[in-house]
Amino acid sequence: MDIMKGMNFSNDQLFQELLTIDLRQLGMRFEVPFFIFQGDTDAINPTALAKEYFDKLEHLTRNLS
Repeated sequence: MDIMKGMNFSNDQLFQELLTIDLRQLGMRFEVPFFIFQGDTDAINPTALAKEYFDKLEHLTRNLS
């Protein structure tokens, strides 16, 4: 299945970086809009962690949908 090939390729390229990345190092305040795409049934990336990060961000307009 092509989606599995894509996931395996991405995992091979990014796995070590994903283990060590701390997005908070980029800062917690942004002057430009950005999006966090997080599925509520994502088994790999818990929604609670994405919400915790989102809640700590400093920005003028917040919308969690």
